[in-house]
Amino acid sequence: MARITTFRRAFAYDAWANRRLLEVFADLPIPHEVLSTWSHLLLAERLWLDRILGDERNPLVLWSVLTIAESSMLVSELERRWAHLLEDLPDKELDRDISFTDTKGHPQTDRLADVLSHVTHHAAYHRGQLTVRLVAAGITPPAAPRVHPHVHRGLPAVREGTDA
Repeated sequence: MARITTFRRAFAYDAWANRRLLEVFADLPIPHEVLSTWSHLLLAERLWLDRILGDERNPLVLWSVLTIAESSMLVSELERRWAHLLEDLPDKELDRDISFTDTKGHPQTDRLADVLSHVTHHAAYHRGQLTVRLVAAGITPPAAPRVHPHVHRGLPAVREGTDA
């Protein structure tokens, strides 16, 4: 399997997991610390996507708190934009450098593959935090899937790339 296919699957899973959390948030009063972490997860994904595309945003936005309606729109936007970015990206592009300014104002350069890994790991880390916080608030979080082939049922189809 080409490396890019692994990233396409990871971002399809990320979108699916974000939608699952959004379903939990839809009809409940959500504690501020949950909304704060949820917002950070989504805003960080947008910041990294913008950095990859060469459009730097103010990193202080990372700690803004979104409403559920705003986060719902952002979840849809991120799913669409990540899928579009990865759709025709050749595997060799994963080794290109991405230059950006970090949150402390320092210039930084990282490989695209490393950035993509960071984005999905960062999101998974914060979804774990959200699960703990939801349980503490008496809210049932979405069930985490086991790692079996059925995990990817219901995820958008991911086209196998022909590039190696």
